[in-house]
Amino acid sequence: MGNPLPQTQLRNARKAVGMVASLVCTLVCTLVSACQRVPANDLAVGTLEMVEVDVGPLILSRAVRIFVHEGDHVRVGDTLAIFATPTLASAEVQALARVESAREASREIENGARPAEIARAESELRAADADAERAAAEFARLTPLAVRGDVSKMVLDAA
Repeated sequence: MGNPLPQTQLRNARKAVGMVASLVCTLVCTLVSACQRVPANDLAVGTLEMVEVDVGPLILSRAVRIFVHEGDHVRVGDTLAIFATPTLASAEVQALARVESAREASREIENGARPAEIARAESELRAADADAERAAAEFARLTPLAVRGDVSKMVLDAA
């Protein structure tokens, strides 16, 4: 048997010849097709680039009617579609309720407190005064006991 190196070189040479032949064939075909005249009525195939714009409402809504279709020509100001906002009515009702609430608060500030509110505030004041008197009396009662050591300082602080 002979040296395997010549076999490898032979394979590599065959691959190189095949690649060169393929390249020459491609080049010849390209040159032949480039030299042919293209008649004026032939169609050309290619890619057309265009600007695509997404159009939609700013708030959640549903398209009710669409006036244009894909590929139609449009101009600035053309109506493309009509959208319905189902939550718009409820949002309007909520906004009107907030306005009425603000008006009522404004009237209350302008007119002052109502008699029922005044009576409730006076009752709360009397209850707070009674709590303060009870706490002062309990503190006065526990002070001598704390001095003698009969009551802890914590009980006195709680009073």
